[in-house]
Amino acid sequence: MLVSMEQSLKRREPSGRTYQRDPYSWALEQARVLRERRVTELDWDNLAEEVEDLSCRDAHALQSNCEVLIAHLLKLTHASESLRRRNLRLWRLHIRNARRRIADLLAENPGLKTRTSELFSKAWPYGRDEALAALDRDDSALPDACPWTFERACDMDFYPQSHVTETLAPK
Repeated sequence: MLVSMEQSLKRREPSGRTYQRDPYSWALEQARVLRERRVTELDWDNLAEEVEDLSCRDAHALQSNCEVLIAHLLKLTHASESLRRRNLRLWRLHIRNARRRIADLLAENPGLKTRTSELFSKAWPYGRDEALAALDRDDSALPDACPWTFERACDMDFYPQSHVTETLAPK
């Protein structure tokens, strides 16, 4: 049986180099080797790193969805009445979807429940900045600390009322 030169070279290339050069092909190869239970051919160090990265990806996804949730809750709370009226339906849908994604992530990854407060706190400045940009407001327009707990923000029935009082200019 003839073996192609590429296959021959690939076999001789250490897994660590393949991981650096072509992570996609490395992952497929490692999955195949795992299924075939050929433990001596596994790239143990890089596999361990990738498994750790899986947990980070889920935590980042939770934090990212918290950022979206915070930004839209802040928009509801601090937008002018006219802006709030124009965007109310859209913002509520974004809030609802963020809450669903958060619930899904926690259902799929129950171990993340111990980190919800931490990740929600980390998400605060990003969500706050997103709201500041969308509302075209100065930093002082929004609170420095989050006014909601993670649980309150994720409550499907919670939609904050506007804190903005618009004053009409005299005619």
